[in-house]
Amino acid sequence: MDFRVADSLKPLSHPRNALLALIGCSNPLVPRSAGSPADFAAAMTSMTSGLKAFLAHVLCRGAYAAGGPALSTPLLATFIAVPVGVCLAVMVLLLVIITHLRRNAKLQRSLLGHVLPPAAGDKATLVITDVQGSSKLWETLPAGVMESSMKVHDELVRRLALDSSSYEWATEGDSFLLCFHAPQAAVAFAIQLQGLLSLLASQPWQQQQTSVMASSSGPQGSDATDASLHQVHAISGLVAWQRLCELYREVEVEEPGALTVLAGLRVRVGMHTGLAADEVLVQSRMGASSTTYGGAALVLAKAVQACAHGGQITLSAATFVKLPVEELRAAGISVVHMGKHLLELGEGKGDTALDLYCATLDTPAHAHRLWALGPLRTARQLQPGVLQAPYGVTATVFMSVVGLAQLKAWDASLAKECLALYQATAQRVLLHVAGRQLPAGYLVSSADEDGMVLAAFSSSLQCLHWALLTLTTCMDLDWPQALLDSLTVSPSHSVRLLRGLRLKAGVDVGEVACDLTPANGRFNYRGRCLNRAARINGLAASGQVWCSQTAWDHAQASCKPSQLYDTALVEASPAAAQLPTSSASWTEQARQKDSSVTMAKALGSRELRGIPGQVALVQVSLAAHTSRGQLEAADRLGLMAQGLQLG
Repeated sequence: MDFRVADSLKPLSHPRNALLALIGCSNPLVPRSAGSPADFAAAMTSMTSGLKAFLAHVLCRGAYAAGGPALSTPLLATFIAVPVGVCLAVMVLLLVIITHLRRNAKLQRSLLGHVLPPAAGDKATLVITDVQGSSKLWETLPAGVMESSMKVHDELVRRLALDSSSYEWATEGDSFLLCFHAPQAAVAFAIQLQGLLSLLASQPWQQQQTSVMASSSGPQGSDATDASLHQVHAISGLVAWQRLCELYREVEVEEPGALTVLAGLRVRVGMHTGLAADEVLVQSRMGASSTTYGGAALVLAKAVQACAHGGQITLSAATFVKLPVEELRAAGISVVHMGKHLLELGEGKGDTALDLYCATLDTPAHAHRLWALGPLRTARQLQPGVLQAPYGVTATVFMSVVGLAQLKAWDASLAKECLALYQATAQRVLLHVAGRQLPAGYLVSSADEDGMVLAAFSSSLQCLHWALLTLTTCMDLDWPQALLDSLTVSPSHSVRLLRGLRLKAGVDVGEVACDLTPANGRFNYRGRCLNRAARINGLAASGQVWCSQTAWDHAQASCKPSQLYDTALVEASPAAAQLPTSSASWTEQARQKDSSVTMAKALGSRELRGIPGQVALVQVSLAAHTSRGQLEAADRLGLMAQGLQLG
């Protein structure tokens, strides 16, 4: 067999020369590309035999001087066990290190256990905490009370942040600025913080502190106050974090009766998710690096936090869409939609419109806290949330688009653009229904695909006003010219009957049940009136609003007798029955002119699919007194508002 000597290898030392001698060659051999596999196998067998002989030579004779005795069996076993033990120890150590590294990587920590700062990404979440009214508390509470309370607060925040692998990157007074790697960790941190603060305030030593504070006079306090504060500080140092967590887990549902909704420090928490690369600032100083965050994400996080009341947790829509809401629901955490709000971003930064959400623990006290605190602290609410959702006897309306399937088949992108314009208008009108004295309607769902809008109101009067105004407003929208030129648009007439998308609505009233939908944080309604409203919508003609006789009677009952010009529904006359508005929006000038703004036409009894018997139906419309009669009628109804242009 043809071999060549490896040029890179030099003559070997004495033991290696012995090995080569045993193998039977003077230099390491490397086979050329030529040669059969059998020749190569024979050479490898020869080398293996030589290696075995060399190993026996070293173990039995090489350990001692020439001519010395051979190794005994125990010594040979030790000679083998020591390296094997060392190798096993190294392997175990490597396994421990790898496990530690994997655990730290999962917890977003370094090898030494330090929390790693989150990098830019769509899941990085900024969290800001703040103690509401802290300046006033520092001025009014006895000496040392606020200091002890803030020490407990700071310890809770920092320990929870560490357990949640949160990166604390700044503090501003009593405010903590944190960054989390995932929004679910941020929500869990905020929920635990609010729960532990409530629990801490309900402990007996805290109640003793409160009673002493109530008996002291002036900011200086008394000797009894100072003694109590010393006790409070000692207890706060002795109460271990683990015991606090145990107490938190031991809390049971309170007995029926009064609930403590708020106690102790009122901390508000706000968060926003999503960091761009230019919003993550890494600074190096003296060989150490630190990470801070800024830009639009920080501005939004501060604005969202400023909306919360003390004891609340507010989230931006960017945070909500990244949450595994079903997992949070299973953990006893609910996230509810609080509506769309106009937020002030700060001096010289303008404002922005955002959908806001609140996270709350599923306990009676925390659930009642959401309703007790009321609407968020924003510049203006643009769309209603769950706090404005009606319950009990509720009027529901289904509004849909006629001929949508044909429009989609003709131009899908045009249909999508028109649907977005129509649905945005329908949502905007919800806040401007029936004057200031009545609450707004609640958007239950808005399906982009089929153009269906479902809304709920506390009265049929509001419901009918919203449906009429939405149809009127949509006629004056700036529709794409392609839609106006399409085959779905009727030919021109001397009087404008329809323009843009063809809409229709069905209304009914009745008892409903509602529950929270985790996927969107909104209420979902169930009841017979929803099915009836959908069936009435299916029968309604294009550009018309139909309702049941029950809904019409309910609307009339919501008006005072002095406001009604004609409460009877005359079957023979299409314009005999009139429905005026509330006193807040029906102006004295309109009364003097005897202007009727709403007309009702009896349609008789009809059969509705899936509903036994027949249902009496009514068509409701706005009266057109002039060429701009619908607009004037809407103005008399109190439906005009800033930002809502009807013509």
